Parts: sequence; structure tokens; C-alpha cells
Amino acid sequence: MSTPTANPSNASAAKSKVSSRAGDRIEDAARGMIQLRVCWVMHWLSLAGRDVPDSLEPVHQLRVWSRRTLASLHTFAEFLPPRELKWFEKQMNRVRRAAGDARDLDVLLESGKAKHGSQRKRIRRQFKRERRHAQRPIWRLRKKLIVKKRLREHLDAMLTAIASDDDRSRSDDSLQAWAEVQVTRATEELLSAVPSDFSNFGAWHQLRIKAKQMRYTLELFTDILPKARTQSFAQVVEEIQDRLGVINDHVVLSKRLKKMQAEAARRSRAQKFRKLARHEREVANDLLGDFISDWGKMESLLRKT
Repeated sequence: MSTPTANPSNASAAKSKVSSRAGDRIEDAARGMIQLRVCWVMHWLSLAGRDVPDSLEPVHQLRVWSRRTLASLHTFAEFLPPRELKWFEKQMNRVRRAAGDARDLDVLLESGKAKHGSQRKRIRRQFKRERRHAQRPIWRLRKKLIVKKRLREHLDAMLTAIASDDDRSRSDDSLQAWAEVQVTRATEELLSAVPSDFSNFGAWHQLRIKAKQMRYTLELFTDILPKARTQSFAQVVEEIQDRLGVINDHVVLSKRLKKMQAEAARRSRAQKFRKLARHEREVANDLLGDFISDWGKMESLLRKT
């Protein structure tokens, strides 16, 4: 398989995939898929880490591609040098968290959820202050990983260390059969995250994280496994991710409003924040109830696929 080259000339190119075939060596697939994803992290971190980002898209894409990179590292872990794997996991989790904090605030400000009655201006001002603060970790990561070229150096070291023809090579294994095993493992991890307490928002959020991991694992093998199989999985996983994502937005906003309630200087203002926080929690409860009602069908489809 030819080594892919990321061509981050525009945002639409981010849909690029490594072209893999069932007959490829697993090591070659690992090398190509990881390289592509890390190149996109470098591209979006370069843009998102500017003092004043041009748009919201770089931060959003940075979070997405850091998660895609983590999924590829998790999937191909047994073929990667342990020291480089540990370093990449640590850095990608830092990038993901930094982008996640900033993205959450971008969503709240952009969607209008921060516009609540007479307090809308105050809430937006607070969120904008927090958003400026959330930019700092992204600046630091850009300097460390991009300007100082540490991400490029470690990527080169990892790609060089992935086995070619030595004793660690698994070239006789079928990439398609191996991919089936990885998808089965990701499905089991997702199903094992189903909470025993259905009222626990935090536990459902963990399920959402597993759904994201599975979605990005499926992306690795869309050219290798039967399309009908990957599409049926993807449809269910995306529904889980999207619906739990909306619920989480309300939960996050409720927590932020409670924090503003605690910090309010006047009792009347604190009461307004408490009322708004309660409303967001009630919306989240209603949406979670609808999701739980449909969960049995979604779980059945996952076990069947």
C-alpha cells in the first residue's frame, strides 16, 4: 500500500481516507492510517492555535482528528513501539481536552443556548471570558508540538519503528479478518459501557465516548469490510452519539449556570441562574427519557450486526 500524504489545503479534504485493501499487510495499514490522522492533527492545531482563530472550524476539526488519531493508536497498539505509543496517547489526550473545552464554549455561544432572558448578555460575557481562557492550552500545545516540531519528530520515529519484515511482522494475517476482530472488540467495549443506572447522566456520557471510539474505528475499515456491515453499524453508532451529545450539551450548560449561581453577587440574580439551570436539567431529563425508550432497539441492532 502506498504511503498517504495529507493534503490539508482546505477543510473538505479532511474527509480523505487511506485507500486500503483486504490483502494489505496490517503494518502497512497501520503506518498509512496513523500518518494521515497525525498530519491532520498538525494541520488543525496550526490553525486552531493562533491568537485569534479565523473561525470555529479549526477547533472543531482538531478535536475530531485527535479522537480519530487516538482510535487508530488504540486499534493498532500491538504493532506500535510502546514508548512512542505512550507519548502519542498522552499528547493526543492533551490536544483532545484542550480542543474540547474550547469547542464546548463555541457551541454554547454559537447555538444561542447562552441567550437566556434578561441574563443573556451577562451569560454570554461570562462564556466569552471562559472561551478566551480556554484558548491558552491550545496556544501552548501549538508551540510545543508544531513550532518546536515535536509531533513531526515523534511521528517519523513511530513510522520508522513499525515492523516491516522482522519477527514482529504479521504480514501473513488477513487484514480483513483482523479488522473484523477489531470491530467486534469495539462493539463489545461499547455494549459493556451501558450503565446499570439509567438515570446517571455521567454514565451515559461514557457510553457516548465509547460510541465515538467505535465510529472512528469503523472509519479505519470502510474500504476493507463489506459496506453493508460498516454502514449498518455506523447508522446506529451515529444516532447514539448525536442524541447523547444533545443531552450532554444541556447538562453542561446546566452545570455552568449553577456555577454562575454560586458566584452571583446578588440573591435575585442567583435565583435567576438557578431557575435557568433547572430548566436545562429538565430538558436533559426529558431527552434522556426518550433515548432510554429507544435504547432497546438500538442495542438489539448492535448485537445483531
